[in-house]
Amino acid sequence: MKLFKQVEHRDIDELRAELAELAPLTAKVKAEKQAETLAQRKEAAAHIERLTTERDAALETLKATLTEKEAAHQAAKAALDTAWHELTQAKFKLSSESHRFTASIDRQRTALIETADPELDHAIAWFNDKLTELRRPGIIRTIGRASTRDPFSWSKKTLQETNHGAVLAALAYCKGAIQTLESMKFEPDFDPDALKKLKDAIPKTDVFEKIRGTLNMEKPKSIQPMAELAEKKAAGLFKKLGLNPA
Repeated sequence: MKLFKQVEHRDIDELRAELAELAPLTAKVKAEKQAETLAQRKEAAAHIERLTTERDAALETLKATLTEKEAAHQAAKAALDTAWHELTQAKFKLSSESHRFTASIDRQRTALIETADPELDHAIAWFNDKLTELRRPGIIRTIGRASTRDPFSWSKKTLQETNHGAVLAALAYCKGAIQTLESMKFEPDFDPDALKKLKDAIPKTDVFEKIRGTLNMEKPKSIQPMAELAEKKAAGLFKKLGLNPA
């Protein structure tokens, strides 16, 4: 009953007729839609086929390149491992040979020291005694000489004599002589003349050198400086004479 009310008195046959008339159009629209969809699907399938072909070709080339690079890397790594091994062996051989030669040389040096002439050790002890003597208090002397006072500048010129430089020279010589004597132990032959010359050449410490200097004198608080007094006296004399000082 409800269906008949909705069609508002339309005859069922008329409705069927209208639907029959619309059926071809509906079928056509449906067919067109299906054709469009089919075309899109075919185009997508063609794209997939083309991209798959391109992908396989590209990946095949890249795989070949990767295989080539991996082979080159393995070869380089093998060469690097070989080079590192050779480097390690070379370092070890250098260290071993250096140690072997050093040990051999040290044994020979020890033999030379042990068999060196005793006079060398006596001479070293002699120079060490000299060093002790040169380091004792009072070995460096300073002698003051006449000084000239300058009352205008409140200073005085001094003249001193000291053997400071001579003592330093003797100290340096004795230290160097000990080093020379130690090196003489490694010489096969002992030269007593060279030892005597080394002792005789020690610098003398009684050589004095002159040192000139200037010392400032303390000005007396209760007396005006002489320069200031002299200036006042001179000004007084100019005034008495009616002159103006330049």
